[in-house]
Amino acid sequence: MSEIMNVIQNASPALAAAIIGLLYAVRGQKKEIEELKKRLSESLARIQTDLEWIKRKLEEE
Repeated sequence: MSEIMNVIQNASPALAAAIIGLLYAVRGQKKEIEELKKRLSESLARIQTDLEWIKRKLEEE
């Protein structure tokens, strides 16, 4: 991170702004990815529960 800060301090103002903007965009995408992972995990858990229920019902017949 110190290398990035060094580049930003020595860069032109426009380049520094672009780098900072990219850092925020990456950070935002990481949060979105974590949220998607959580939602996917919850969906997979529901699907697994449903499949187990279907399996039990089929075995009863």
